[in-house]
Amino acid sequence: MKALSAEIAEAAYEGLEALPWPDLGDGVRDLAQRLTEVIETNRRAAGAPASVVEEDTLFDSVTALVDRVIESPTRHGVPPMVQERLRTDDSFRRTVIEATRVRASRLWPLSRLIYLLPGLEEIHCFRSDRWMVTAGGRKALLLNDVNPFGSDEEVINFFRDRVLGLVGVVGATQLNDGSPVAEATVGGVMRLIVAIKPAISGDANVHATIRTSAAARVRSLDDYVSHGVMPRGVADFLEACVAGRANVLIAGGTATGKTTLMRVLAGMIPDRETVVVIEDSAELHLESDRGDGPMDLQTGERQPRPWVPLCINLCTVPAVLRQDSGITMRELVRAALRFRPDRILLGESRGAEMADVCTAMSTGHDGSMVTIHADNAFLAVERAASYTMESARFANSSNSYELAKRAVHHALDVVVHLAHGPGGTRRVSGVVALGEAMDHTVELYGATAEGGLRRVCRLTGDLPPRLRARLRHTLRNEELPAA
Repeated sequence: MKALSAEIAEAAYEGLEALPWPDLGDGVRDLAQRLTEVIETNRRAAGAPASVVEEDTLFDSVTALVDRVIESPTRHGVPPMVQERLRTDDSFRRTVIEATRVRASRLWPLSRLIYLLPGLEEIHCFRSDRWMVTAGGRKALLLNDVNPFGSDEEVINFFRDRVLGLVGVVGATQLNDGSPVAEATVGGVMRLIVAIKPAISGDANVHATIRTSAAARVRSLDDYVSHGVMPRGVADFLEACVAGRANVLIAGGTATGKTTLMRVLAGMIPDRETVVVIEDSAELHLESDRGDGPMDLQTGERQPRPWVPLCINLCTVPAVLRQDSGITMRELVRAALRFRPDRILLGESRGAEMADVCTAMSTGHDGSMVTIHADNAFLAVERAASYTMESARFANSSNSYELAKRAVHHALDVVVHLAHGPGGTRRVSGVVALGEAMDHTVELYGATAEGGLRRVCRLTGDLPPRLRARLRHTLRNEELPAA
């Protein structure tokens, strides 16, 4: 299988940017390798298996090692001149830490992409010599000058043995002829799906798509405003919705940032509230450090700050045997109520569990959130009603659609829709409010011809009564914030 050169890439993929595989810089490669050898020695001495926790905490482990090197360079085989530069040059120190993290990663050599490409969102493997990445909303083909994978078999072995074999990986982790598709989440690092023959056809023997957690660097609605995802007025309105315990449906297409927005909104929930998260595969990771905790005045180090301190994470369990149904999303929704949550967050609704979520939202679990695939905010309501209809409670009724849509209107207060803007950027494309009556829908913010947002509903008095009551203490003015 011939590797793609820059000339072939330009000829075969007109308009697609071509990038080399990122690699460690010459100035730090040897030092990163030396520190990796120290880490590997410590790993062998500890005797612990490779794990997701180890990968999630690798940056902190490498940082601590570099600090020990600065204190005792000879013990770690580092020349005094390098030690002095580590001590005095913060930029060099950060570069060494990052390079060592990449080289010592259990995900090496894929870590070259995960940790070295700024703004990385997705990685696509079409075969061993054809890799594409999405970063900052733009796609680029990776050239093969320093591609670390020489064959499809190498790629398959890497995913099967090195990635899916990590202790703590959640999901369907078997990858063989009997289970040719694996879909799993690797801690807070990435979510991946890998397919091999006989589940794929054509010349390639492996396909893979990886979604990284780069979006987790968005920590607040202020970040969204500064990045142009939403105007300040919409951010202020959404903040009021969380504070006022409005039930929110986050809608959008694939990879539009629905999970990221839910994570940011969840980070605004008061710390005293218990939140139950229900997902098909773990993506939110609300118990993880959001990266903006307070500084310890004594140590000068930033303290961890979780997105949600009181968080219970539930995840579906795939069927082990053909006659075993595993644990479904709908079963988890019902189980979640027994944990006595203040709010429920459903990672993504795809079916009848929407009916149970609507029931939970209508019976004391205000401030809950759910994501759904839809082309716009209005169609999201229709999609939610369709999923609700799949429940046996509605399916056997002669007027099932009307009952299902009424249940959706009784449960939800606000729909936020996300879409891809020019150049692949993400943006909020519409915000809609729902009243309890089946036909009561109010467009609050709508798209302009230029792709921006405009305020459609000006006065809070025009909001549906239930939403108006929930926002009366958080929206002090009689007007909605201007877009």
